[in-house]
Amino acid sequence: MSSLPKNLLFISLISVLSLIGVTACSSSPAVPSPSGPPVNLHGDKGVTYTQRISLPSPYAKITFVYQGRDNFIVRAHYEEIGYDLAVVETLVNAIGNYQGVVFLASEEPVMFEIVADNGTWDATIEGIEGIEHVTSWEGQGDGVSNFFEPPQDKNWRITHTGTSNFIVQVFCLQSSKKSPEETVVNAIGTYAKTIRIGFDGAPCLWSVNADGEWRIDLLE
Repeated sequence: MSSLPKNLLFISLISVLSLIGVTACSSSPAVPSPSGPPVNLHGDKGVTYTQRISLPSPYAKITFVYQGRDNFIVRAHYEEIGYDLAVVETLVNAIGNYQGVVFLASEEPVMFEIVADNGTWDATIEGIEGIEHVTSWEGQGDGVSNFFEPPQDKNWRITHTGTSNFIVQVFCLQSSKKSPEETVVNAIGTYAKTIRIGFDGAPCLWSVNADGEWRIDLLE
């Protein structure tokens, strides 16, 4: 799979709102709420604008599968937050076949703009709920974990074998910061480092943007 370079800093809805002085997380639930049924979408080549879709949960993961050539781009259009001011976030920017999972946080319905130059695509939107007690996580390509209870001020071993952008973020509820997202790795290509992470809030989840295989391990 080859992909266009993604932004080195993945900007979430809440990050964007914080940049313009709006605190988006004040009304977010302290713990993941029960999920509704998954939402399935399908489309062919061309540009598709969906209707506004209510997510199964305020915190959701979306699995995209694209089979085709050329560009595959997915943008999320959020509700306007002021006069003629809407928030748009690029979730996927790839060339050729793509399969990955991306994170989305919104209590309001979201419209998706999907550009598939030459191929077909499928999407499944699922709510993220439940809290796990895990100390390692691995995958390939873009991925989103379930919520977990983070240990504080511990060392983590993070590795990546790909050739393109490698971005690892943690998203924590009940964060004391304006944005509950924090980027802990922002690199290109092969990566292998041990880093110390102090999680601000709980529970948390991992969000990874990558083109290769990766692994995250808590070191005792």
